[in-house]
Amino acid sequence: MFRKSQTENQRPAPPPPISSDPVSGQRINLNVPFAEKDAAKAAGARWDPNARTWYVEVQAGENADAFARWLPPPPARLRGGPTVEVGLVAVQENCYRCGIRNRPVVAITLPASGADAIFYEEVGEALSILLSEQLQAALPTGPIALRSSRTRPEPYWSNGCRQCGAIFGSFPLWETFCEIEDPSEFVVATVSMPVAYLADETRC
Repeated sequence: MFRKSQTENQRPAPPPPISSDPVSGQRINLNVPFAEKDAAKAAGARWDPNARTWYVEVQAGENADAFARWLPPPPARLRGGPTVEVGLVAVQENCYRCGIRNRPVVAITLPASGADAIFYEEVGEALSILLSEQLQAALPTGPIALRSSRTRPEPYWSNGCRQCGAIFGSFPLWETFCEIEDPSEFVVATVSMPVAYLADETRC
């Protein structure tokens, strides 16, 4: 649980550093019926024999419209039900690859206390949906998505550059997050997050 309000001894160890040459593609697993596998392949989907699923990698500036009928629906806990307003805490970072300035989201502030914040990886699934293209353009930043790198081959939630899609390493963002004394001063926008999802992700 990455809570800003926790002490150093209570806080879990930060995630390992990202390699300097990460894979920038966003992997999206697809729900492809067997009868439609040829159509999915023709559209550019790939088969993962280990996970036994079709998937597509979407690069910066691309979208997955061609695969819309196979995209999985949002999880039930992110659909409907009561919501609460949470603040998006963002910081300025230059992309190591293209040099473009971004404002990646590093945390959310909880509605009960603007000084209590949760590191973005803990709620990455929700942020990947709630951080709309319009909001990304306004910050500006790239999407939060499941990505992988050579040092972290398993997909994990990460910020990507709005220009080239390069990954912003979780460890450097964690260090920046820990230097923020009052997260509420870095809130750039608010979004409505389902109460059920927030309760699951913030349960100790």
